[in-house]
Amino acid sequence: MFNAFRQYEKEYIDWIQGGYPETNIFTQDFIANLLEQDRKNRLWKHQEEAFLRTVYSYEILGRKNLLLNIVTGGGKTAIIATVIAWLRSCHNIQSFLIMVPNLIVRDRLETDFKDKSVFRKFKLFPPGQEHLINTVDLHTLGERSGPQGMLESGIILGNVQQFYQHHITGQRNLTYIKRYIDNLAIFNDEAHNTPADEYTNILAHLSEKAKFRLDTTATPDRADGQSPDTEMIFEYDIQDALAEVPPIIKSVVVYQPEISSVQLTYSNPDTGEKRTIDEMDEEFEKIERGLTATQWVTDYDPMKKQIAVALNRLEEQRRRAKAVGENKFKPILFVVAICIKDAERAVKVLEEDFDLRGKILLVTEESADTVVGKKANGQPLTDLRGTDEPEICAVIDHPKLKHDWLWELVRAKVRSDVGQADLFGDEDLPPKRKPQILIRPENLIDVPEPEGEEDVDFSDIEAMEDTTTDYPNWKEIIAGFSYDRSEVEITRVNLSGIKGVSLDETRRLEIHTPPDVTSSESNGKEDNGNFIEKLKQNVLDMGIALLYEAGIGSHERGYMYNVLMDHIRDKMFKGESAGFASKEDLKLALLKLPEIGRNFSSLPGLVEGIVRDRDAG
Repeated sequence: MFNAFRQYEKEYIDWIQGGYPETNIFTQDFIANLLEQDRKNRLWKHQEEAFLRTVYSYEILGRKNLLLNIVTGGGKTAIIATVIAWLRSCHNIQSFLIMVPNLIVRDRLETDFKDKSVFRKFKLFPPGQEHLINTVDLHTLGERSGPQGMLESGIILGNVQQFYQHHITGQRNLTYIKRYIDNLAIFNDEAHNTPADEYTNILAHLSEKAKFRLDTTATPDRADGQSPDTEMIFEYDIQDALAEVPPIIKSVVVYQPEISSVQLTYSNPDTGEKRTIDEMDEEFEKIERGLTATQWVTDYDPMKKQIAVALNRLEEQRRRAKAVGENKFKPILFVVAICIKDAERAVKVLEEDFDLRGKILLVTEESADTVVGKKANGQPLTDLRGTDEPEICAVIDHPKLKHDWLWELVRAKVRSDVGQADLFGDEDLPPKRKPQILIRPENLIDVPEPEGEEDVDFSDIEAMEDTTTDYPNWKEIIAGFSYDRSEVEITRVNLSGIKGVSLDETRRLEIHTPPDVTSSESNGKEDNGNFIEKLKQNVLDMGIALLYEAGIGSHERGYMYNVLMDHIRDKMFKGESAGFASKEDLKLALLKLPEIGRNFSSLPGLVEGIVRDRDAG
């Protein structure tokens, strides 16, 4: 999503350094109170930055529909509370509607707002205006609460379904706000849900009353290409949160179960016969392509094995909570499912295979209101923010789901080939980050703005032509690639000796007897299975590299891998699968991979055509 604030960065910095000129005097007092150095509880730096950009956008730029892009766990609730306190004390806005997409988000916000704890913790109302905290009582919309409570409270909290117009309750709630509430500010949490038609319709109705709207989300860019209709003025992503000391969000450690031995059981659609095959069978790849990715984690056998790994990790975290965390946190195991059916299957496995009856809480969109992850008094189960002890999110992830891009994004530590009985220790935890401290501020220098930018001549760049070609006939193109089956290969290296030079002042020359090196191939230990595994991994890496060069994400790597493997079968294996190829053919394919990669990358636009026109004849 486009950052609409980027063009105002210089003026914004001047505004801060100048003491917030052109803002009203109440806002200046509010900022001074919020940024007071000696206060007991202060917002994180990125929260203060998000608030200041909100103030600048509203009071200086005159924008009233804004969006903050902040990572999950980055403290969006405290920012919402700060903006509410500012609008109430500095702009006399008296009613605040917080809209959320579901009950889980609503419960989380209700905990912070129902007793005004978030306002009190950060002392958000400046001296002389503390009494205004009495005007921000919370009214949570629910089945048993009528709309009249909206008039008696400053903050209205409700999930969007409570404003849907296809039922009487939604019609009543929306009509009540439009008819009786003026001076309204809207806070749209988890705003990436906004482009949904009914959500958009509700916000359009409320825009007539809204003097201000703030969207908050960690994912403004949706898979369907749509985005909220507000202006993004601040970005704080996963990388920013992990770079803090200590990290603001939990460190992620990923455990991937070993899949060296995989079996598939399937039924013949014609005969009904059931067969079990493994990776070396001729039909394995064909059948595997017919599986959905989630079957690798939701079918009974893989689910049971992965839950066993997860329960081992849960038990170890319990021991860590007692020994290291002094019981300041309580580990929780979440099993995330794609659908209710898969969730129910996970419950059955936990209860029947691991004897955990009565200890599993099933939470779905059909569940009643449920509070998850809190003590009986409503406080969070974790309390490690003031310490240097890392908060850990351990993830059991199946390699077949191809989540490597995600773990790289969140800087997760990945441990692969994990067995059901494996134990883990502190070596699995990410290293603690050392804080970056400025010791000699007097040594800082100002970097001058570049000069002469207006004289730069871009005419040569503008005149460049795009040489990329479309290849709808890409199958014919790659079928025309040829490879010489004769290959010059280094099969033996003899070492006559090793020459060494001393690094001391004598610079003495030494001759050492070479080691006795025997190649693994000469002793016949490397079988076809090893060559196949090397080939598969190298082809996958090459596919990712080709996609990267073409500017295409690695989400297409599975398809690109299949294209390359089909090409290798046709050119190297006489149309047979790798399992039927000779050792000589497998070795030839490995040696020819660089040439294959050069062929595919030699024609600009070829890889794009392969991805775009995948159904080409």
